[in-house]
Amino acid sequence: MEAISKSNARLEKTQVPQIIGCLVADKDGKTLLKFEAFEGALNRHLQNENHSDVELIPMFVSAMVKMSSHFNFQELVSLDVKSANLTMTVFFLKQYIITFLSKVGVKVNNMEVREFFTQFFQRHNDVFTKYFQRGIIFEEKTLNREGNHWVKALNDASTSSRSAREMSYL
Repeated sequence: MEAISKSNARLEKTQVPQIIGCLVADKDGKTLLKFEAFEGALNRHLQNENHSDVELIPMFVSAMVKMSSHFNFQELVSLDVKSANLTMTVFFLKQYIITFLSKVGVKVNNMEVREFFTQFFQRHNDVFTKYFQRGIIFEEKTLNREGNHWVKALNDASTSSRSAREMSYL
């Protein structure tokens, strides 16, 4: 039984999950947390042969936001970047930048994401208050574990709803 579970885990890691994960950063683009479909998912599916640093993505987004203030973009709410193989959806929530990375064609439910993170930041307000005071995030592993669980649940829900849609065509 254990061999089957390890085999499934390897297979899962070679396939691109619906939602690969997300990066939570402060408004300056410093990555605070990484939530992933499985350990290493973001690196596995985002890095190319140059081994780019995934944590540069929020810095890139932050720079775009700051640059947009030089134009007539007022209060960015979200940002979508689509490529041939991946989609990046960025949400701005108070002093945070939340960058979602997924397969092309995956629809991220904006309300669900905003609701999760609003509650997440409220539940862990003391941790984030200390971060903004001291520049260090405490309880990172606990917070990442909670976020990883949420991303896995989103993927499970996405997979079951996709299977249901596929079954309805039969």
